[in-house]
Amino acid sequence: MVPVMYYFRGRGVPKDEAVALDWLHKAVDTGSDEGSYVALPQLGMYYLYLRNDAAAVECFREAADYGSEDAQYLLAECYHHGWGVKQDDTEAEKWYHESQHDEGIRKLPMRATVSCW
Repeated sequence: MVPVMYYFRGRGVPKDEAVALDWLHKAVDTGSDEGSYVALPQLGMYYLYLRNDAAAVECFREAADYGSEDAQYLLAECYHHGWGVKQDDTEAEKWYHESQHDEGIRKLPMRATVSCW
């Protein structure tokens, strides 16, 4: 999925968000593990970048239900800040906790990534 981000940011290739978005949608539409686990959270982050918070929440929720720790963390952030959902600290805490059931190795980089978009 990293090459998709190159298109979003124009690193090593011409910046082309339409191409990047097309590749993300293709990955999601495959129904593969990578589509559900990796591409959906990235697509959700792009929707946050566009300020389409409701679409972002849909992506995060689907991937979170699939078990993506990144999506669970991002869904918690949405509830904490009220992005695309009613602000709800109880629901946020539930998803923060869920995101740490696995080792939580990617939590810090993901937090940084959210602020980079």
